[in-house]
Amino acid sequence: MAETLAEHFARIAANTRIANEEAEAKREADAAAGIEPSPEREYRYALSPEQRRHAGGGNGGPPLVEPIALKPGAALVLSIGQHLFGDRHTTDLARACGEDPRAVRRWAAGEGNGPGKGATAFLRGEVERRIGKLREALEALDEFREERGWATAPAPPPPQPAPEVILAPGVKPEDAAWFIDHFACRDNRPTPIRVILSARRPPRGRHWTAEVVLFDWSHQLLDCDRTDDLQGEALGFASAAPGRPEPYIYWDDATNAWARGPDWGSAEMKAHIAKEFGLPAQGGLL
Repeated sequence: MAETLAEHFARIAANTRIANEEAEAKREADAAAGIEPSPEREYRYALSPEQRRHAGGGNGGPPLVEPIALKPGAALVLSIGQHLFGDRHTTDLARACGEDPRAVRRWAAGEGNGPGKGATAFLRGEVERRIGKLREALEALDEFREERGWATAPAPPPPQPAPEVILAPGVKPEDAAWFIDHFACRDNRPTPIRVILSARRPPRGRHWTAEVVLFDWSHQLLDCDRTDDLQGEALGFASAAPGRPEPYIYWDDATNAWARGPDWGSAEMKAHIAKEFGLPAQGGLL
């Protein structure tokens, strides 16, 4: 005699109750015997291939991220489009390349054949046209700033690298370093000294001197008057000897290099000082 549907479900419920009672009795027996319960099984459901590609994590694995392999030239064209038109560049880039926006989207997705000869030629022409327009606009902007007195000073040339100072035989490196550090060294400018022929720093001497060759290959004598207390560190050219005027060197900001002007006491220097300070050229101060 076939059982009814109600009898079928009643039998299933009875079997389930019996299985639960047996499982509970087994757990109690294992606990009394000191047996650790086995972990409950975790069921995982397999993902479809499409789910694994986009969501990842199938069967407990890490998320899968597949990089997009762009066709040759696609990354360059897309980068140019972003620089020209901003982040939302698809339609404008397609117009500049003579293509449909769907073609640009396929380039970005790594599909199709990538930008062709015609698309890159059209894009190059558009870039050159915009560069020309920007150059004209920049020139007009510079003229406007000049009219307002806002002209931007041209950037100075890069500074010359610090030269390697040559030490003559017998010159102590620590003595040479002292004269290099204390002579005309400001604002991280390179030293004007090229060669140190001698360097004398007697511990109890009032004058420390060094014979050097400067950037213009002239031989000069440097002198430091340490004063009576031997604490002075002012360093400059030694007092000019007869027939040997004291040189005038300066840092030329226009060329970012050392330069030499008229010697102190020369007619050119007197004329320069007279013009600078409005003094008579034959005045007693000169």
